[in-house]
Amino acid sequence: MVLYELIGLVRPGNVAEVKEIVHAAGSIILNANGVIRGITNWGVFLLPKPRHVLAAKHHTAHHFLMRFDSSADTQLTMRRLLSRDPRMMRHSCVKLGSKLSDIKDVPGAIEWSTAYKGNKNEEYEKRTEELQMLLRERTKARGLAAEKERFTAEREGPNGWAAGERPSFVDQ
Repeated sequence: MVLYELIGLVRPGNVAEVKEIVHAAGSIILNANGVIRGITNWGVFLLPKPRHVLAAKHHTAHHFLMRFDSSADTQLTMRRLLSRDPRMMRHSCVKLGSKLSDIKDVPGAIEWSTAYKGNKNEEYEKRTEELQMLLRERTKARGLAAEKERFTAEREGPNGWAAGERPSFVDQ
């Protein structure tokens, strides 16, 4: 058995469609003696760019995730089913591991963001301050360089010559 994670995007508007798709994919896994570790409904989110599916332009999609253990043949059958379903906008199946030592501690529930989970520690605060200070310094340095360029351009003529100086061949 191999641990997989399925990420699916379904056209928005009807949660019943999402349930049907997840039920169909889950039944394929369970009928082939697989195990579903967890199903997470992330809801409707804005897509990075508009997606054209069956002559319709979608700006949002309903996201869901499913973690499951199954054989490679079962995963292929499930992917084939999802690719033929017109309600699916996109899907991706990722192998998370095949050894027991790799997959024994992987939970079934998938959180949206596990980076900081809302509790900002001191190290995070310190790093944020350092990055903001660095950004201010770089912005200030760029501003000084741009000011120097403007000053030099004002001192020189339109062709780069100093004011009042023109080569002799220009007057001829």
